[in-house]
Amino acid sequence: MPQDKPLQYFVVRSPFAQLIVTGVKKFEFRTNAKTFANKRLAVAISQYNATDSDLEKEFEYWQKQLTKSIKKQSASEQESAQETFQKACRKAKALFGKTNGSGMIIGEVETGDAMEFDGDFGVHILNFKLWPESEWMKSPGGLGIRYMPGVEHETREVKMDYSNAYKSTFTRILDKYCQDSVSQKQKGYKFELLMQRYLQTDPIFANSLSNVWLWEEFFAKDQFGGKDVGIDLVAETTGGNFWAIQCKCYKAGTIIDKPAVDTFLATSGKIFKDKDGNKVHFAYRLWLDTTEHGFNREALNSLENQDPEFHRIGLLELENSMVDWERLDKGSVAKMPRCKRKSPATTRKKPLQRFMNISRTNLMSAVSSLWRAEPEKPTLRSASLRRKLTTREQSCSWFPPLRF
Repeated sequence: MPQDKPLQYFVVRSPFAQLIVTGVKKFEFRTNAKTFANKRLAVAISQYNATDSDLEKEFEYWQKQLTKSIKKQSASEQESAQETFQKACRKAKALFGKTNGSGMIIGEVETGDAMEFDGDFGVHILNFKLWPESEWMKSPGGLGIRYMPGVEHETREVKMDYSNAYKSTFTRILDKYCQDSVSQKQKGYKFELLMQRYLQTDPIFANSLSNVWLWEEFFAKDQFGGKDVGIDLVAETTGGNFWAIQCKCYKAGTIIDKPAVDTFLATSGKIFKDKDGNKVHFAYRLWLDTTEHGFNREALNSLENQDPEFHRIGLLELENSMVDWERLDKGSVAKMPRCKRKSPATTRKKPLQRFMNISRTNLMSAVSSLWRAEPEKPTLRSASLRRKLTTREQSCSWFPPLRF
């Protein structure tokens, strides 16, 4: 790899990748914005194929953002900014036609600080550069920030002692699985259930997946032989695509070797029939494990240039996920339950009934006695208490009224 290229890259879907490297898109929306802040990163296009309507929608959105930002500028400056934007749009459209879903690394960007933009978090794109077509290279894929192909990095040399470190909730749950399980199979099954609930709950996946099955629940398992063939979970996206998912509950210091991956790659590359009888294949491979270091070099070499795309989520990503692991361990995948409110009619029913049961004679006698009674003179005790209550009400005037 040339030395003037960034050491790391990140994968972006079409048409967003084409818009970033041509200058149409000035902000990259990311929930983990701090990870992408103040970096020089190469931009890779995912193998997801977008449509022309997706591109046009992005053009319209960034046109509106440009119009807002130059509203207070002079007419000549606004005209120049619009011409520059239209030129960038034409360049992005031509690039989209060449690289849509190609899985290529085509350029680089420099990001700024993490901040909020239009209601979401992300990073500003300070500088962008589209590489010449002769310098484009194939992307190994994956989520998050990855090392560029050809960059030498050996994670095995990193040796850290985590024995006395504070354990996260997720790690404590794994320890409980190891202690309570009578066999490796039982521990693996508990971890598969936990990962199923994780994919159904984490907003990164839950908004894109309509179903997540255990392998024994998958409708097409008999087409693969029905037994444990290296796939633990199968997910279906809202667009009708299928994901093959492998779950491995290893010790944190384990380094995964090539034989552990081969069966998963072989099985997830097969064709099967969906519920309508159409021949389909897995569109994505997802690997979930509990290790700190991931794969060794031989396994990494076998995972390069895979089709369908392969992505790994390890211990660090799972520990920092935006889910409540304790609730998932207990079997919950839904949102926080709400207490049922009583309707006003139900709340006031009993007092109204008591009022209606009072006879007219008793009511009139009570009112007349109150009318004839002389007002009671406040004693020292009641007067001081009244002053205290008045002072407290004035000091707490900001507090909202209670609602029953």
